[in-house]
Amino acid sequence: MAPKFATSPSSDPAEKQNYSKGGHGGGPLYTFKWQNSHGLHAAVNATKWVIWIGQNAGGGEKYKTQNPIQDTGSNIITDTNIPDAALPIGATLWVTPKYQKADGSWNDGTSTQFTVVA
Repeated sequence: MAPKFATSPSSDPAEKQNYSKGGHGGGPLYTFKWQNSHGLHAAVNATKWVIWIGQNAGGGEKYKTQNPIQDTGSNIITDTNIPDAALPIGATLWVTPKYQKADGSWNDGTSTQFTVVA
């Protein structure tokens, strides 16, 4: 199973989460965290990560990580560069983590739906 988005390190990734802007930054930039292991499934072996945020699962029209994040072996990956405009309060969006394997190929993680709250 692919990794899933998580609003905090201790959360159990689940569909239709709320994303609290107030709890993840302020001003121009916000933070997303997601887990590379959950449930009974082992972590994937990745070298780099990006996330896409869009209106639909797998879509990236709202945000795409510009500089892939190096995998450090942690089960929590963090992108701290989400612009305010990508997360309008009240919007229901999807986030899809994408990971690069050692052979250079990119794979999609599990898309998760979330609603942006204040």
